[in-house]
Amino acid sequence: MTVAFRAPAPGDISRISRRMREIDVRECAAVGLSPSQALRMGAKASLILWTGTVDGHAEAMFGVRPVSLLDGIGAPWLLGTDLARRSVRHWLTVAPIFVAAMQETFPRLENQVHRDNTSAIRWLEHLGFVVEPELVHIGQEPMRRFHRGLPIHVPSAPRRSRPDLRVVGDTGRDGGPDHRGDGRVAAGRVPAG
Repeated sequence: MTVAFRAPAPGDISRISRRMREIDVRECAAVGLSPSQALRMGAKASLILWTGTVDGHAEAMFGVRPVSLLDGIGAPWLLGTDLARRSVRHWLTVAPIFVAAMQETFPRLENQVHRDNTSAIRWLEHLGFVVEPELVHIGQEPMRRFHRGLPIHVPSAPRRSRPDLRVVGDTGRDGGPDHRGDGRVAAGRVPAG
């Protein structure tokens, strides 16, 4: 069995969607998509995308789509056939390279996996993802959130100086601010520091 990875080619979506693992079909259905629709949408939305082949035939497609470019969050995904699943030992040897490539663009990776997709859950945990125990329901399907990497926080804008309501210039005869005769208090800027 020869496992390889390449850029997607015409016909990959059709071949994979016709033979997709049942648990992956359930994940697609949970969000209201057929296998071919899910693969097309995933391929179109992903900034990074690969096809996994077994003996030269497309058996899986995977990538990462942006959730928030500003916050550096991406959603990794993989949909495949039973043959791709049976060749998981080969995938595990190179999977860390693909995850690292995803995290170069998206330091935080997060998505959901079906509760019953035990092989995917084991694989995610092997790759350093945290798979949360709590269930979320998408459609009628029980899913578990998974993530890897720390959330990225955009630094807040630098603080602007506040108006200085201290008196500028002389005080009036009564020791109060000099109203300059027009009812306004002179204002300056509070120096930084």
